[in-house]
Amino acid sequence: MKLFRNFMSVVFLSLTWMLLAGVSYSRTAAGNQVNPIPFANAPLLPDSAAPGGPDFKLTLNGTGFVATSVIQWNGKALTTTFVTGSQLSAVVPAANISVAAMASVSVTSPGPGGGTSNTLLFDVREPFSSASFGAAPLSVTTGPSYPVSADFNGDLKTDLAFVASGDSAITILLNAGNGTFQSPVEYPIAANPEGLVVADFNNDGNLDLAVSDHDGFVSVLLGNGDGTFQAKKDSNSAPFALGLAAGDFNGDGKLDLAVAISNPKAQVLVLLGNGDGSFQSPVSYDVGSSRATDVVVGDFNEDGKLDLAVTVFLDNAVSVLLGKGDGTFENGIQYATQTGPGSAIAADFNNDGKLDLAVQTELGGWVSILLGHGDGTFASHADFLTGVGIYGLQAIDLNADGQLDLVMPNYSARKPSTVSTFLGKGDGTFVNRSDFPVGRGSEGIAVGDFNDDGRTDVVTANSVDNTISILPQVTAVLSQTYLKFGKIKLGDSSQRKVVLTNIGHERLKVKHIKLTGSGSEAFSETDNCPTEIAPGVACKIVITFRPTSAVSYRHVRAKIDDSVSIQLLYLHGTGIR
Repeated sequence: MKLFRNFMSVVFLSLTWMLLAGVSYSRTAAGNQVNPIPFANAPLLPDSAAPGGPDFKLTLNGTGFVATSVIQWNGKALTTTFVTGSQLSAVVPAANISVAAMASVSVTSPGPGGGTSNTLLFDVREPFSSASFGAAPLSVTTGPSYPVSADFNGDLKTDLAFVASGDSAITILLNAGNGTFQSPVEYPIAANPEGLVVADFNNDGNLDLAVSDHDGFVSVLLGNGDGTFQAKKDSNSAPFALGLAAGDFNGDGKLDLAVAISNPKAQVLVLLGNGDGSFQSPVSYDVGSSRATDVVVGDFNEDGKLDLAVTVFLDNAVSVLLGKGDGTFENGIQYATQTGPGSAIAADFNNDGKLDLAVQTELGGWVSILLGHGDGTFASHADFLTGVGIYGLQAIDLNADGQLDLVMPNYSARKPSTVSTFLGKGDGTFVNRSDFPVGRGSEGIAVGDFNDDGRTDVVTANSVDNTISILPQVTAVLSQTYLKFGKIKLGDSSQRKVVLTNIGHERLKVKHIKLTGSGSEAFSETDNCPTEIAPGVACKIVITFRPTSAVSYRHVRAKIDDSVSIQLLYLHGTGIR
């Protein structure tokens, strides 16, 4: 009897420790403990370091950590300290940050159950005061949209996957290095694909893809680990499926899916995973009147259980559903946003350790920030103006200053779309919006270091142009990227000035500044830029428009080649009699 009482005391103390630590476990039918798949919150603390620095302590917050969880740096384990079920730390050796690079950081937990979390990025480079991007279009398959980035073949290079809606396929672009890609490879899926998410759905260590479909399916393409994928596996969802997100909602070590449903009313479907890339029948939750557009995952009330946040277009709101830890959710509570919310992302924007929400709007062109209280509730939205009709949103530290920034595309079908960036101040507010031209019909955005220079780059998929735009981060910053001359009479001329500044830490070599495109003969360029621009130094570029015909000049660009990257200055003017 004494031994039994001692045993029960140990069990009681162990359970008490687990509850205090915020660890959520499931059990098999035999009663054995099953570890959940961990979930990592952005940002890492810190999320960047200067090359050549000393060892440092890395802290990672999230959900579903256990005592045997390990932080992985580029797939290699770091010696990890378990703090609580929502926090881990590790010492990163100086050798890991000896040169400029971008590292992938994740968390793994051993079986039974367990698995690998979502991936966060760590920037090894000197901080910059701002972030600027060049642009290079790449022709791909028909109707590209919703790109995602990941290392699909284990070569530590960032690859791309995106929906090819015109081909009813998923397109894979493997990174060949230096920002170039191998030829696109397509994998057939259902006829009307929408959202796309990357995760390991069968827990074999290889990244897979899941895509939602308007016709009522969720298709999973299991990865082989070499950049190729198996034929799709379909699971039923519901018609008009849009955004989707992955997480272990019942803590059984198998990834589940949440899918936003547009019509006839706004719903989110939860599909519990079977651990092999297939899913159980969906369970629906009402979230509003009509058109749920996107869903994001996070532990918003810090109870160790994953919750959902769903954008509801017609309600001008985001609906938050708190998870019970068994794969079910409480009724949603709505929080107002700006008009017509589209997609959303969860991250800690004010560095208080509590998850916040950023919501982009399809109407009016706003980003709404809702700061979290840590109990599942959110403050009233604060708004930042961006372009009209935006699809896709990412939160990442673009300039390595330790604060999360925002980057998003602004959709336009008739003229070049743009990518907007907002630099974060670390208190939930953002400054210095900048816009960068991309292709027409930009839908969705992906981030990563695509050219291995240690800086965060951006990719958009342009459904009208049938291109993707690769935007490498550059140190040559243009004061404007789009010059509009308006209507100019034949024989007259007009001038516009642009300032080119070196915001980097090294001298910038300017190879040439050249006018290209149909109608470029109506423009001329002069500048006072030296062959090398010192850090912090600027020069002026003057563009003169002298039309020779009564036409609209829409396809002319000034191409600035700094030997490291190419930036494009878009020119537009109309000649009249």
